[in-house]
Amino acid sequence: MTARKIPIEKIVVDPSLYPRGGGVNESHLARMVHALSTPGTKFPPILVEAKTLRLVDGRHRYEASLKVGLTTIEIIEKVYKSEADLFADGVRANVQHGQPMDSHSVRAAIIRLEAYGYTKEQIGECVRLPLEQIVKIERGFASDSKTGEPVALKGGLSHLKGTQLTEEQKEVNRAYGGGKATFYVRQTIELLENNMQPKTKAFIDAMDNLTDLWARIKKKVEASAA
Repeated sequence: MTARKIPIEKIVVDPSLYPRGGGVNESHLARMVHALSTPGTKFPPILVEAKTLRLVDGRHRYEASLKVGLTTIEIIEKVYKSEADLFADGVRANVQHGQPMDSHSVRAAIIRLEAYGYTKEQIGECVRLPLEQIVKIERGFASDSKTGEPVALKGGLSHLKGTQLTEEQKEVNRAYGGGKATFYVRQTIELLENNMQPKTKAFIDAMDNLTDLWARIKKKVEASAA
């Protein structure tokens, strides 16, 4: 495939095609902007769908080019038979290079590819995982309380696997950082034990809300277990 330059404004970014659930990584983007600002630096062409110029691979390269004010960008165009093949190609590209896809993004990609009708073997080829790992990952899904469709869980919420999530819980899952909840609690405890916590009213109010909320939840849990 031959690369060519086009006006950067013609590139179409369709968020539904982006396999990384967390969107653009700002720290990675900042590094790329810095590199692109260095004389002589040149990034590989981005990959787009030939018919619509929708971005398939190279989101950070595209965003960095915008940040430094480039008016043109080098592209490689590819024709796809279906939306499924287009998405699958984006997943392959993201797995193979650039920022590694986190486990949540891999889970979400597996769900999407299964919905498109891809077999586990085909999915394994896309995400570069063996069949047994695909089967293991599938056990970690929750489901939508309304539609019953699978929902990929962030790592720190894996204890919810097999449950049905409400719209509010799904939104929390989307925004959650992915770390273990216990880790964050222990960090807060260490701050308090060593008198290193913020002395601001906002922090005090947040801790008051936290302790009050936990007291109420704990009381309900103990009552249901009795």
